[in-house]
Amino acid sequence: MQFHIDDDAGTAIAGWLVPDNPAVAPTLVISVPGQDRRTVEANVLRTDLKELGLHATGMAGFLIDETVVPGLATLDDIEIRDAATQFPFSPFPAAASPARKLFLYAFHAMPQTQVEAALSRHFSLAYAAIEQHSFDTLFSIINNHFGNSIFMTGRPRYFRYRELLKDRGFRTAALLRDPFDELAERLLFVRYASSDKSPDFTAKYLTGLESLVSLTRNFDFSEPGTIGTAFGKLTESQRDVLFNPLLRVLACNLDEIPTAKHIPIGLDYLAGMDAVGLFSHFDEFRPLLAEIMGMDGLGGAQLKEISFVSRIASELRKLEPVRRLLALDAELYARAKDAILQGLSRQ
Repeated sequence: MQFHIDDDAGTAIAGWLVPDNPAVAPTLVISVPGQDRRTVEANVLRTDLKELGLHATGMAGFLIDETVVPGLATLDDIEIRDAATQFPFSPFPAAASPARKLFLYAFHAMPQTQVEAALSRHFSLAYAAIEQHSFDTLFSIINNHFGNSIFMTGRPRYFRYRELLKDRGFRTAALLRDPFDELAERLLFVRYASSDKSPDFTAKYLTGLESLVSLTRNFDFSEPGTIGTAFGKLTESQRDVLFNPLLRVLACNLDEIPTAKHIPIGLDYLAGMDAVGLFSHFDEFRPLLAEIMGMDGLGGAQLKEISFVSRIASELRKLEPVRRLLALDAELYARAKDAILQGLSRQ
């Protein structure tokens, strides 16, 4: 999906939206508190989109004005989404939330819903699990010239967006976690999220982890021996997903395999962020995030932890195949953790 807001003048909103299927004309859903939702099909022919090869017919533009939403200029709150995906892409008016942009780089797979919800309340536009979206979609989100209040969180390939985030005025933060703890929770979460008992929203957090579904079905988490057996029979795709995932998404190009040379690159990227914290020291991360936001955005939100994780992580640390898979991530984390704790000790 690609989109752009060309004008958001208060009396009208104009722009375009190209769905993943460029042969389809987009449909928008407009929501105003206290009113029935409106469905609007693309109503502006954009020949430029057709000529660029972005859309098959060019019928992908829209103009939302008083004829579409009566009293538009006087509304305090309006939301526009793509009808097919429910993807939000235009808040109105821009002053509904203070001007701030935040990207929280969260490497965990299991959603931290309390944290996401607490932070999202302070922004007009909020996007979680952004790794599920294509480069074009993320580029459109970051490059939204009429969106001055945007929150994004997830684990995309950081090198692809770091300069664009900086150019568009985003403050960046990261929350790091011990790789063995993360792997333990990731396996537990994949098992749960792929089951019939899981709510639908968890599926988007499985992006890139699909090959682990069959792996976790071979585990009996109450019998550690089954974990060791399963890790001795990894498929190539499973091994690829499990091989130093933190370093891969933080410092590697799309066609690169993590190596020792990427550790200083990852550390340099982390050093260039506005705030970096640790799962194990979340309370110390709170004031760092509050400083770059200009307010306490977390409130009483806490990290959700699964009690089973520490025991599974302890078993994973004993397995030589797992230690080899996470060796680079473990070194990166240890060096970053030392630097963070030294910084906290000086405060």
